[in-house]
Amino acid sequence: MQASILEIYNETIRDLLSNRPCGIDQTDNSVPDLTIVDVCSVNEVSSLLKQAAQCRFVGRTQMNEQSSRSHFVLTLRICGINEVDSVEKLDKLLAACKALGVETQPMVIGELGIIPLFSCFDREKDITGFHIPPLEMVAILLTPIHTPLFGFCSRLPACKDFHACKWPQGLSNGDMSLSMYFDAMNDKQLEMMKEVKIKCDHIITFSHFVPRQELCPEKRMLFYPKLPKIIGSDSLENRIRSIHGAEGRKDASSACHVLMLLLMVSDICTLSF
Repeated sequence: MQASILEIYNETIRDLLSNRPCGIDQTDNSVPDLTIVDVCSVNEVSSLLKQAAQCRFVGRTQMNEQSSRSHFVLTLRICGINEVDSVEKLDKLLAACKALGVETQPMVIGELGIIPLFSCFDREKDITGFHIPPLEMVAILLTPIHTPLFGFCSRLPACKDFHACKWPQGLSNGDMSLSMYFDAMNDKQLEMMKEVKIKCDHIITFSHFVPRQELCPEKRMLFYPKLPKIIGSDSLENRIRSIHGAEGRKDASSACHVLMLLLMVSDICTLSF
């Protein structure tokens, strides 16, 4: 693990570990001559923080005799080899939720039934042999944002499914295996789903992916036209209809599916059945 600490004061960058001004490499918005120190413990990081605090610009105000006059940026770089695949990570996450009392299974709350559904995207059926590069999304309203440290920033990373995820043998982004695997995880909750359907007149299901491709806006309306390739799931639609019925449950007072997406912005869409 490595640490560096800088200060932004009056649009000037100073290295607080060497107490000197620094420049910015305009080609990649980095600070090439910044002091970087190897650290191995919390105590070592705390020691660097105390050292850096002695070099900060401060000034007296009516509220604080040692008020900070700058932005203080601590960067920790952690390097290593991650041997755990994404399925194992999910299992650990679900185990942590259970230990903390966070419910991730179907449950009944009063007269309301809640059913979270596992899912993953299917490949868009009319496109074959494509390669999805790292997606980028345009910053707010496509307007570049000026920052003292990074200058004009106009693009942010949006999706890492094809680059950060590491799948075990037998699962791949290139076929239907992921969609089928995550849908099969719902089979472990069938008894609890049946209980919800028996006891509740009001049922809410929710997922991260879109159950029907036509719910996605037309490609010409999207910031990223390839978005439909990574958001829809036929397996999810079939799963939802097995709960709510193909045309809605006749004996239910109400039923809906909530779609929770992290795309250009955080959206929540409610789809009635």
